[in-house]
Amino acid sequence: MVRPPEEHVVGGLAMPTADHATGGGDYGGVTTLRLSTGATALMNARIVTTVDATIDPEREQELLEGFRRMNAGPTPEGLVTSELLRGQGGAWRLQTTWRDREALMAVRSSGEQPAALALLDRLGATHSHSVFTVEQSYGA
Repeated sequence: MVRPPEEHVVGGLAMPTADHATGGGDYGGVTTLRLSTGATALMNARIVTTVDATIDPEREQELLEGFRRMNAGPTPEGLVTSELLRGQGGAWRLQTTWRDREALMAVRSSGEQPAALALLDRLGATHSHSVFTVEQSYGA
């Protein structure tokens, strides 16, 4: 798999570097979106990771219980929120907001499989991953 020079991989996720803050792409199932704002904004911006999966209806209760157990444990440094979203037709999304890119990188560089991915692997779910930089937000 070929990655452009402005990408580096942390824990299986392609992450944009701060010195290349334009463009975007899909690299091996990992979509990265970068801003045209500049290095300082990228370094301090919140990051949202999403993991999308289709879950067999017979395994949905296991997903719900697994997500509850996952969040009952210690909270990684820099994790702001983690949500389990139900879509239609068995579609699910685990969406996590991180304080900044460095917080996500610290967790990803621990060498342990991310908890959300481990949960979905236990359920035998095929999943895809995306990483977004928060450009604007509204609310509390």
